[in-house]
Amino acid sequence: MLELLRHPTESPYGNPIPGLEELGEKDGADPFLDEGMVSLADLDPGTGGKTVVVRRIGEPIQTDAQLMYTLRRAGVQPGSVVSVTESAGGVLVGSSGEAAELKADVASHVFVAKP
Repeated sequence: MLELLRHPTESPYGNPIPGLEELGEKDGADPFLDEGMVSLADLDPGTGGKTVVVRRIGEPIQTDAQLMYTLRRAGVQPGSVVSVTESAGGVLVGSSGEAAELKADVASHVFVAKP
């Protein structure tokens, strides 16, 4: 299976795949969090907003199909460049004219590279 998938080290949501060493794979994935990442809930976009790169989407929100569809439409996927601004309900995040408003509890599971 690993060969068919070309030896992935991360899930489609950017999260490290655990247990690869037990299958004879080299450990190539970064730790889930490192000093170069911050959640959208902890990011301070300032008054003018910030542009950041999405690194990971945490598992706790992956089970919400509607939310994942909303994030995909807004361009919030690992590797994507998005703009982030404060909103009354949390943060507004998106790209290419599409955006999603995320409350703090959801934004805490979307991780971006520190600007």
